[in-house]
Amino acid sequence: MRLRNRVACIVLTGGFVAAAAGAASGVVTASPPTTTIAPTTTSAAPTGVSERAIRDAKVGWSRFVADNYATPTAILDPCPLLAVDAANAGVTGLGLTATDLPYGVSLVRDATGVGIISIVCGADLAKGATPAGATLFAVEVTILDGQAVFPQYVVRVGGTNTPIERAAPELGGDMFGRCRNEPAFCAASWHSDGLVVTVKLDGPRTADSEAQVRQLLPTIVPQVVANLAAVTPAS
Repeated sequence: MRLRNRVACIVLTGGFVAAAAGAASGVVTASPPTTTIAPTTTSAAPTGVSERAIRDAKVGWSRFVADNYATPTAILDPCPLLAVDAANAGVTGLGLTATDLPYGVSLVRDATGVGIISIVCGADLAKGATPAGATLFAVEVTILDGQAVFPQYVVRVGGTNTPIERAAPELGGDMFGRCRNEPAFCAASWHSDGLVVTVKLDGPRTADSEAQVRQLLPTIVPQVVANLAAVTPAS
C-alpha cells in the first residue's frame, strides 16, 4: 500500500528542531529560531565638576594673580584660562564669525562685595569688531570666597532682576545667562563653591544670542577649570 505522505526525518541540532515532510509537495517546515536578548547597560548620571577640580583651579588662579598682581594690564604670560584657538573654535561652533582683534589677558579689580579680582582673557569688548559683523569673545574667572556672593556678582554682570538657575548636570552648580543693551554684550556665568567662570559675546544681536552664549558654558567651563589647575608657580 502506497502512502501519499510520509515523514522523512526529524533532525535535532543543538536544541533547534526541524521537521521535514517527504511527500510529493516536498514542503519543509521548521520551528522559529530562538531570540537572544542582549543585556542592557546604564550609564552613570553626570556628577558635575568635582570639588577637587574646583580646588585645583582656585590654586592655579591664585598663582597667576600673585605672579601678575603688580602689572595687571601689562601681563606677559599667556592666558591661563583658554587659548585663542579654543576661543575661536567656540565662536565658530555657534555659526558666528570670530574677530581678528588681539586676544589679551589682564587682571581686573572690581568693587563687587568687598572687592574681587578677575582674570580676563579675550578681545576688548569696548572696541569695534573686525572684520565687520564678527563676534568678540571674552572669558573671565574670579573667586568669590569671603569677598562676595554669587547674587552680587550676577547683578554686576547681568544687571538687576537676572534670575539664577541650576546649571546643566554635567557642570553642577549655578548659572545665569542674559543679553544686555548697556553695556551691549551677552553673558553666561557658571558658579560652584566660590569659583565663577563667565563667557561674554559681543556681535550682531539676534533672537538666538542668549541661547548661544549659554551654549558655550558646557564646553568652555571644563577647559578653563583644567587649564587653571595646570598653572605652575613662577620660577
